[in-house]
Amino acid sequence: MAGTIKGMRRNLRSQRGQTLLVAIVILFLLVFIGTIFVVMVTRSLGRAAMGTKMTKAQYFAEAGLRFVDAQLTYGEMGADWRPPLTTATVLPEDP
Repeated sequence: MAGTIKGMRRNLRSQRGQTLLVAIVILFLLVFIGTIFVVMVTRSLGRAAMGTKMTKAQYFAEAGLRFVDAQLTYGEMGADWRPPLTTATVLPEDP
């Protein structure tokens, strides 16, 4: 009986090191999974922001097309209408 108790004590001591090793491995796995989650959330937020910008750009482009269509269709000058030139659109290297 005494021999089996000593054997169990040695077995428990060797398992303590194994338990620590398993706990550290599990901890690293959880940190890795957490890091992947944070990266995925960050990318998702970036894509959402880019989608918002693209939607706004599309709305502005469509509004410009509607304005030009209205000027050409219903304006006083009709098909002869041209947008006014501003200094911002005329470049010095233009002929």
